[in-house]
Amino acid sequence: MERGGIFFKDSGVLAGLGSIGKNNLLVTPEYGPRIRVWPLLFDAELKPTGPGR
Repeated sequence: MERGGIFFKDSGVLAGLGSIGKNNLLVTPEYGPRIRVWPLLFDAELKPTGPGR
């Protein structure tokens, strides 16, 4: 279980990287489930564009 309430797989889906597969992993079109997701957290004023853009 990830700590702090940031779920990296769900964040990857919202960022448009892929979808959650039957194996409960983030699955991308190019690499399938063979990826690692690492967060990059920063403090900046960004204009939201919406999911999947």
